[in-house]
Amino acid sequence: TAFVGLSSRLGDSDLTTAAKVLGIGVPWEDLGTAAFTGSVPRTTSDVDKAAAAFGLACWRRRIGMLHVVVALFFAYQFALFALIHVKARFLLPMLPFLCGLLLYPLCVYIRLHVKETADFEAAKHWPGFLNLVSQWRSVATAIGLIVLGTAAVYTLVFLPSYAIRSLHLPASYGFLAGVVTGVLQLALVPVFGALSDRIGRTAAPTAAAIAMLLGSWPALSWLSASPSFARLVLLQAFLGLTTAAYMGSMPALLAELFPVRARSAGLSLSYAVGVAVFGGIAPFVHAWLILKTGDPAAPSFYLVAAAVVSLVALVVAQRSLSAAR
Repeated sequence: TAFVGLSSRLGDSDLTTAAKVLGIGVPWEDLGTAAFTGSVPRTTSDVDKAAAAFGLACWRRRIGMLHVVVALFFAYQFALFALIHVKARFLLPMLPFLCGLLLYPLCVYIRLHVKETADFEAAKHWPGFLNLVSQWRSVATAIGLIVLGTAAVYTLVFLPSYAIRSLHLPASYGFLAGVVTGVLQLALVPVFGALSDRIGRTAAPTAAAIAMLLGSWPALSWLSASPSFARLVLLQAFLGLTTAAYMGSMPALLAELFPVRARSAGLSLSYAVGVAVFGGIAPFVHAWLILKTGDPAAPSFYLVAAAVVSLVALVVAQRSLSAAR
């Protein structure tokens, strides 16, 4: 959420500077060329939109997936060396959280040393903030868009324990497959963010949502029919690819649903509600569905339902953006 408020205000040079501060300057330069010299003109408003695409997608999602990779790596090591000293067994799971805490001072440092874009400078003199009465449609649409993304992410987090408890695979298999998925998303989310500047914000998410809608149950059924490490990796790769395609342009799409003056508040509210309500309960719903149905592929039911909700939200979002233009 901190990166939502930070990145939606960054400009072209600010993002390049921030990329160098975080040590990912080379990927930013490559992707920045496509975003700022391709189909998007270098105007203030368009730079702000591109900043939302890359600021939120590259910073929040890229850093977010880095957390996942680090967390699953330590979990994998923990599974391999489960017989180590009892104190280390308590300390190892805490290491990913300690790594995540190190990012907080970086966020504060970057925010204190970047300038506002012209749009946000001008917005200081505009009246009005987030008004839920007049902007409830945007908030509801944004929450609907977040449903599938957060459900998919928490499903990926659930899969290692699913592989162990439901499929009876070794713990190291589940965590190592999760690392592969995290690396895949780390690489592809910025690519889909750049692609959205050329083909539109809703094209890739719509294709990804349809793929999850139609492919989740067959994929999980295929895995549960004959569990193996290879099949688990392929399933995680499928979910990782579709999640990256869905989330790559999502931050920019969410930002464009709100006027500049209400953007940070609208994003923060909709993201917090969507993740807390639909993402946080996903592992519980998955486990409950397996218990009630006896079907190891039952977690796909929640993904299918989430895909339906988000597809409707994508249609509404596309109409809202078209009307705004």
